[in-house]
Amino acid sequence: MIKPDLKINSVKPKIFILKLMAGAVLISFSGVLVKLADEVGPITAGFYRMLFGGISLMIFVLIKEKKINFKAIKKNTLYPAFICALFFAADLTCWHKSILGVGPGLATLLGNLQVFFLAGFGIIVLKEKINLKTILSIILAFFGIILLVYPNWSGLPNSWKLGVFYGFLTAAAYSCYILSLRRLQASADFLDIIWNMIAVSLFTAFIMSAEIFIFNESFIIKDNKNFLFLFAYGVLPQALGWVLIAGSLPRLKVSTAGLILLLQPSLSFVWDIIFFNRVTTGLDIAGICIAIGAIYMGSAIKSD
Repeated sequence: MIKPDLKINSVKPKIFILKLMAGAVLISFSGVLVKLADEVGPITAGFYRMLFGGISLMIFVLIKEKKINFKAIKKNTLYPAFICALFFAADLTCWHKSILGVGPGLATLLGNLQVFFLAGFGIIVLKEKINLKTILSIILAFFGIILLVYPNWSGLPNSWKLGVFYGFLTAAAYSCYILSLRRLQASADFLDIIWNMIAVSLFTAFIMSAEIFIFNESFIIKDNKNFLFLFAYGVLPQALGWVLIAGSLPRLKVSTAGLILLLQPSLSFVWDIIFFNRVTTGLDIAGICIAIGAIYMGSAIKSD
C-alpha cells in the first residue's frame, strides 16, 4: 500500500484532500459518460477513453516541461506497461458491458470489489495471514451485493444478469491491473508516473483497437454529441482525474485516501439515480451502504 510521504510534513494535507476529492468526483462520472455515448459500442468507448486520455496527458507534459521528450519513457518500463494495458483493456471491456446491463452505479460498485480479489491474491499467492477484519469485510461486502442483485433475480432480464457477471469480471481484471500498475510505478517519481500512464493509455488504446475488429464494432463516432461525451470521458476521468489522484495519494494516509476514494462508487449510484432514473428501494440503499462500508474496511486493512 502507498504510504504518506514523510518529507512533506510541513505541507498541510488539506490541499491534497481537496485534490483527491476532486479526482474521485471526476472519475465518478465515468459510467455516466459511457452510457451517454450510446451510439458507440462498449469496446469503442474504452478505445476513445484511452486514446483521448493518453493524448491529454502528453499535452499536460508539454505544458509542464515545454517539450515532449519521448526518450523520457524508459525502455525497461515498456513491457510492464504493456502488461498493465492488457489487464486494463480487459477491465474496461467488462466494465462497459456491465454498465450496459446494470447501469453505471451497480457496475462501478461491483468493480470496486477488487479489494477482495487483492486480499485473495495476498492470502493464496503471498501466503499472507487472514484476520478477522478481512473475513468480516468480505462477508459484509457480499451480503450487501446480495441485497442489490438477488431480490427478483429470476424475473430479471438476461442482459441484467450478464451485467452482474461482467461486473465480477471487472473486479478480477481491475485487481490484476492494480497489481501490475503498482509494480510499474514502484520506484517512479511524479513525472515518470505520468509517462508510465501515457504508455499504459496508448498501449490500452492499441489493444482495444484490435478488440474492435475482433468483436465487429466500429471506430465511427456518428455525431457531435457522442464525440463530446467520449472526449470528456478521456480528458476528465482518465487524464485530469487520475493526475489529481496520482499526485495526492502519496501525501495522505492510506485510510484517509481509501475513504475519500469511496466517493467514486457512492456518487456513481447518485448519478445513476439522477441522470437515468434508476429505481432504488430501501433494500437497495441498505445493500449499497453495507457494500461500500465493507469495501472501505477491506481497503483499510493494511493502512498505517
